[in-house]
Amino acid sequence: MFGFGSWGRAKEVTLGQAEHSAAADGGDMAKGGLATGMVAGTQVATSMGWRPVEGVIPGDRVLTFDGGMQEVVAVERGHLWSSPTACPRHLWPLRVGKGVLGNRTETMLLPEQVVMIEADCAEDVLGDPFVLIPAAALAECAGVELVAMPREVDVITLRFADDQVVFANMGVLFFCPAKRAVTEMIDMAHTTGAPAYAPLPLDQAEALLTLIETGADTALWGAMPE
Repeated sequence: MFGFGSWGRAKEVTLGQAEHSAAADGGDMAKGGLATGMVAGTQVATSMGWRPVEGVIPGDRVLTFDGGMQEVVAVERGHLWSSPTACPRHLWPLRVGKGVLGNRTETMLLPEQVVMIEADCAEDVLGDPFVLIPAAALAECAGVELVAMPREVDVITLRFADDQVVFANMGVLFFCPAKRAVTEMIDMAHTTGAPAYAPLPLDQAEALLTLIETGADTALWGAMPE
């Protein structure tokens, strides 16, 4: 399913003349930064065909990985970075080239947006070939570029009644967690059953991608970060 190219450090690309200082790298998320959600222009699969995510409204039905067509119950909108200062590096989006994730078109991902990948070695070490990882884990993959955005970028988050994984950009699977009250989240944390969707922490996601790309013995997983 995935077209990972040769492994290598992601190239850093600056669009325009935005400069990023060490002070900017310590930017406060409360100043208006978003690190998750879909960048405007991302196409999602709906009951009416492929549509830009910014055109989706509550009541629309979107194709999901496990639940078929599901109704969108809320749409949240924000900006990648709304402060007058330069966007800090930890919020830079990743430009994922065609084919890296099995995507038929170039895709922009925010670093903390969770996406689903499929790999045989994931089944060997985790018991399931499908696994959720933060997009930031892809930063070492050839065909992925960190992009400093000099302009305001709209970010849209789709919410459903339950956690869902949706099809977007002709091949990418985006995780869309349901919005829950704090009390409900606490109750879930004390249940014995595992959630239907449990994203890997960044270090484990990076370790898994290394196994995928290098074809290393999955027995090494026991020595990977936990």
